[in-house]
Amino acid sequence: MSTVHGSPSKSGNAQARSVKVPTHLSLSGDVILGSASTVDNTHTIEALLIDITNTIRRLELTIWARDMVESGAYILSNCTFTTSKGKGLCIQAPDGYCLRRIPEEFDGSDPSNSSLPPAVPVVNFVAVVKWLDAERKRARLVGRQYMGKKDGTVDFEIIGTFEALPRWENWFFPSVGSLISGDGLFQRLDDSDTVEVVMRRCTLICEAPIAVQQALGIGNNSPNGKADALLKAHQLLQKHKQKQHQPKNGEDSDDSGAASMSPVSTGGPSDTKQKGRSVDDPADGVFTKLVSTTPHTSDGVTEPLISPTPGLLTRKRARNE
Repeated sequence: MSTVHGSPSKSGNAQARSVKVPTHLSLSGDVILGSASTVDNTHTIEALLIDITNTIRRLELTIWARDMVESGAYILSNCTFTTSKGKGLCIQAPDGYCLRRIPEEFDGSDPSNSSLPPAVPVVNFVAVVKWLDAERKRARLVGRQYMGKKDGTVDFEIIGTFEALPRWENWFFPSVGSLISGDGLFQRLDDSDTVEVVMRRCTLICEAPIAVQQALGIGNNSPNGKADALLKAHQLLQKHKQKQHQPKNGEDSDDSGAASMSPVSTGGPSDTKQKGRSVDDPADGVFTKLVSTTPHTSDGVTEPLISPTPGLLTRKRARNE
């Protein structure tokens, strides 16, 4: 059982939660081991694998052992593996007993000797259905598993297909989000280094929990799903509204401050300019018309200036008025 780290919650908590996922991907078949390198008893070995199309695949096998594994032909038994873009197949043998060496007399190196018949690599898995075609005969299966101390926990993805034969006419993949167990024959690696498997068995276990689907990127609640996209959109809208309500530089948020900053003429006829600003010059995005607040009579007598802002009204002043 592997641990999948889920996405942050809707409350914005960045701390990821750990989700236990019962997914597994393993391989059984014949391999040819070559040169190896060792770091802290962890051996990384170059190997070759022959698939169902009789194509030789290069891979990397990792195993922890006290002694170096000798070169030669071996039978793999239920060894976990995964693939990565540009790196190809990566196999991790949990123990030396998962590798059984074939004697040189029967490994096929000498054509004059009898040898074991070639074996097709068999893939065994427990995974979650992520995608289905319209006929439900082809599916993309995903999961996560532990690949040893060197690589840690990694994601895996395979493509399973039921052949168009009468034997598999009534076989279909379950719906997206289902946790299934299955076996198949290793067919090939596609252009993105994803393993394609010809199905031989498929069993529905249960519907995968929502937390597992979300952690593996399946459904609307996944990190790349519809719900996550809507949540991000709401967060952006909220930030935009908060930014609009913030006062700009040089502006007061209340009306009293805006009134105290109103331009007032100090005398004479109505000026069309004040402090180098014309009548229709914009001030902070608002067109302000400057009008003299000093009234004049027809005979040129200047009346007292009355402030446009009323004074503070108190109880005593209200009784006098």
